[in-house]
Amino acid sequence: MTTNTATGRARGGDATNMSAGAEATKRWFPEESEFDSFVDGIMERAATIREAKKQQHPSLFTGAQTPSLHPRMSDRDMRGIVSQAFLAMFNGLPEDHVVIEPTANCEFISRCRLLGAEEPESLLNRTLLNVRKAGWHTGIDRGQTTQLPRPVVDRIGYAAEMAARLVQLQSEDVGLDTPTVDRMMCDPDLRALFDDFVQSLAPGFAEYQYRLAAFAFRKSGRASTLRLGATQLPDWELRAPLRSVDLDDVPESPGLYSVVSGARTVFVSTSLNLRERVATHLGVAEGRAIVPPLLRDPPRKPLELYCVRQPDGWRPRRAEAVAFRLKAEQRSQLNLYSTAG
Repeated sequence: MTTNTATGRARGGDATNMSAGAEATKRWFPEESEFDSFVDGIMERAATIREAKKQQHPSLFTGAQTPSLHPRMSDRDMRGIVSQAFLAMFNGLPEDHVVIEPTANCEFISRCRLLGAEEPESLLNRTLLNVRKAGWHTGIDRGQTTQLPRPVVDRIGYAAEMAARLVQLQSEDVGLDTPTVDRMMCDPDLRALFDDFVQSLAPGFAEYQYRLAAFAFRKSGRASTLRLGATQLPDWELRAPLRSVDLDDVPESPGLYSVVSGARTVFVSTSLNLRERVATHLGVAEGRAIVPPLLRDPPRKPLELYCVRQPDGWRPRRAEAVAFRLKAEQRSQLNLYSTAG
């Protein structure tokens, strides 16, 4: 179990976030007098709002007592702060990218704090995604969003999927609800745990890239995916123990593969180069485990590899859709196959 380590890293990162937030504040307000004036303006507006609310909701007891706001009112206030913070920093990044890009998220949280938000970071991030879904920012010209090149997705997508699933399993192990990918990326502790897992599986890439790859799995359950996934998969052309498989027997071409342990499917995926992907799996515990044993107990029975070349005429999207269907049908242990985001 690595929860304490990852959580400790996330909490230990508060100082880094605060430092980055201070740097962002200096960029927005080079002169201290400008910052003081900004804060004074917020305090004056807050006092005006409080006084207006007292007039709207007079106390039935004494002047010193005022009724609490309706929960929905406070929620609307928070959504307004979140929206204002996002629009004030808007630089072309959409809301979900602001949540997962480290520098942008630090700036967003800092702006929320400057505007008076005291809610946890996870709630502010989730609220940002919710106001987007509610159409608050409709009509904004977002420009060109970042897209991972397919070769990069092929090298880290499988690791991002495994890491996200490991976070879910670890949450379940300690009696917590299964977090969605959205919630995982919004919560600093869960996000830190994901970062630890994915970097141990496919090191050498930026946190933003790993998180982008994880977000891609939110779209796995779309109707078009389900339609394409109905295609029949050809018979597996290679079946061999993972630990002793000869890489020369693995097709050096696009295709699908499955790793099983006895009657249990452990992981299903696609790759642009099956041989290279299988080689990465063989590098984990000398092929005895599909993920490093320190992350999670490996399956007890020996691992077997099934693979098949991508049929002629199939595009990668169809192969991915068929793999999605197999994950769901076989309830594979280390795959994300829920349609929830």
